[in-house]
Order: sequence, then structure tokens, then C-alpha cells
Amino acid sequence: MGCKVSSFAFYRYIQQYKAEFTRAYMRYETKPEEQGQFDWSPYTIMIEGKPVTIQVFGLISGCSRYRTYMYSLSQTRSSVFEALEEGLSRIGGVPERIQTDNHSTLYDAKKGKWNPIYIRFTNHYGFQPSRSEVRHPWSKGMVENPFSYPQNCDWFQQV
Repeated sequence: MGCKVSSFAFYRYIQQYKAEFTRAYMRYETKPEEQGQFDWSPYTIMIEGKPVTIQVFGLISGCSRYRTYMYSLSQTRSSVFEALEEGLSRIGGVPERIQTDNHSTLYDAKKGKWNPIYIRFTNHYGFQPSRSEVRHPWSKGMVENPFSYPQNCDWFQQV
């Protein structure tokens, strides 16, 4: 603003706004084909005037940030695998690893192990499973909401 002050005065001034600052993280870049991120979230949509809960699955390419969405009426293991399979087809390949949250369909937190059926799935497609820490979106490497596009559509309501 054209005011000349010492750095001490400046830092003392901005100290009052410190609570408004958020933690900053370095942007995480991946090489092509290195990482993908897979997640899903329930939404309610109106079909013939009645609310219906659907699952919106999202797969994001770590390098290009290309994202694709798949939809299902359930979140059974087979619907999760079908969505992941469709997502891999849509992004045009299989990354070295796919990062997920700690969904019980894929990871048994009590045992601290991956679901053996999911491991067979990952072996079949040739990628390493990877999971993020609970309530740490930055552990995925990309602090972003993969479902921001569907949430901005007026016909979606997140459950």
C-alpha cells in the first residue's frame, strides 16, 4: 500500500490474522502412469420424483489430473471393481499404483491388511495398491475434492 515499515512491524501486524492462514503443502507431481486415485461418495438424485441414493466413483490420473466418473446403485465389492475397471479403460491405461481411502471393501483396518480379493484384482491389472491416511486428504498428494464437479450440479445432493 506504499507504506514503508520494518519487517518486525509487518509481522507484528499480520500476527492478528494468523488464525486465518491455513497450512500450505507443496504440490505433488507424479510422472505419467505413476499414480491414480480412486474414491467414491454417495449422492441422492431424484428419479421419477423419488430420491434415490447412488454411488459416484471417481478415478483421477495423478499426472494429468484427468478425471472420470462412474455411477452405481450400490457399493458392493463387485460394483467397486466394475467402476475401477471402467475408470482404467477410460483413462487409457493402468498406473503403477492406485491410491484409495481406507474403505472396508478394499482394506481391513482391524487386521491392517488389504482385502485378498482386492489384491487379486490389483495383481490381475498390474498395479500396486496404496492407501491414504484417515482424514488426511493431503496424503494422497493432491489436496483437492474429486467430487467438486458433481457437487456443483443442481441435480446432485450429497448424502
